[in-house]
Amino acid sequence: ELLHLLLTTGLDQETMGKWGILTPTGPPDSPVAVPLPADNICYNYLFKKEGDGVWVHWNDLVNDDPFPKDASFNSIIVPTIDTVRYTYLLDMLVKHGRYPVFVGPTGTGKSVYVNNFLAKGLPKEVYKPLVVNFSAKTSAQQTQEIIMGKLDKRRKGLF
Repeated sequence: ELLHLLLTTGLDQETMGKWGILTPTGPPDSPVAVPLPADNICYNYLFKKEGDGVWVHWNDLVNDDPFPKDASFNSIIVPTIDTVRYTYLLDMLVKHGRYPVFVGPTGTGKSVYVNNFLAKGLPKEVYKPLVVNFSAKTSAQQTQEIIMGKLDKRRKGLF
C-alpha cells in the first residue's frame, strides 16, 4: 500500500500519520516506467532489469520438474516460492560480498536453504564453505577451535 502510494499519488496526511512519516511526499515528477503488479504486493515478485524492466512472480521461477526416482528421501528439497526467493536473495548477497543472516522460527528451513546453497549453488573454485553449527552451549573457545581446525596450517602462525 505505502509503496503504491509513493509511486503514484504521494502521501496524504492520514497515510503519513498512519505510518509515522513526518516529511510530506508528493507524487513523482514523472510516471513510473514499470508500474507495480496489479495486486500491489511487490514482495511476491522479482524485478528483472530486462529492457525497461519487468515484474516476475516468484511462482513462475519454481522448478516443477519431477524428482529423480533414485533420490533419497532426505536429499529432496521441495521447491517452493520461499526456497526460490531465499536462494535468489542469498545468491545476490554472497556474490556482492554481503553477509546474509537468516532468522525465523525453528524448523522453517533456514539451515536447509543455506546448506543447499553452499553445497550446490557456489563455484567450488572460488568458494570453500565452512559450516559451523551452534547451540545454546557453544562457547567462544569451541567456535575458535572449530574454525582453526578447518584451516590449512602452512606453518606455525600461518594458515
